[in-house]
Amino acid sequence: MGTGEPLVPVVPAAADGGGNSFLISVLTGSIWRWDHETEGAQLAAADFGSFLRLVVEDWLRFANDDRGWSYLV
Repeated sequence: MGTGEPLVPVVPAAADGGGNSFLISVLTGSIWRWDHETEGAQLAAADFGSFLRLVVEDWLRFANDDRGWSYLV
């Protein structure tokens, strides 16, 4: 990813529609959000189940027009 950090094997799990991706670590199962502009990644969830719970929470907050919610993307 151009940062000089060691490469970690990942598999794409989802995209946000804006060019960023959510990746599953093959080694740990954790979910990482990869930013296409900075080419950096940050931990989004410890595992896939936790990631799905965050996605559901995002949709519920969006449906209820919660403007104070900090979304995944």
